[in-house]
Amino acid sequence: MNTGAEKRKEERLCCDWVIWLVDSVTQKRYHGMIRDLSSEGVAFICHGDDSFPQKDQNITAYFCVPKIESGDPYEVMRNGSVCRINSLDKFVRTVYVKFEVPLSFKPAELKSIAVYRN
Repeated sequence: MNTGAEKRKEERLCCDWVIWLVDSVTQKRYHGMIRDLSSEGVAFICHGDDSFPQKDQNITAYFCVPKIESGDPYEVMRNGSVCRINSLDKFVRTVYVKFEVPLSFKPAELKSIAVYRN
């Protein structure tokens, strides 16, 4: 971990939970796997094409977060904007989305229920 150049406001929760996405213009649906999550945004891996994802594209994201006390899912829906895309190959991309409204909790506090940590 490069702590000298760290610019993040809060620690991320690294996990591999499913995320569902809807393009706000075409209403086309996609899915991916969350890489890390903060209260202000999410990074996920998904298949892409020429129309999705694109930088500055508005999307709606749906995902579930297990509740600490019970493990039951807490459903989250957030609108956001794609702020960065890294192509991993011709079809797979890592997408970074900033939420319009931050989550009401700090995901890093859920470390004990995350599937994996870096």
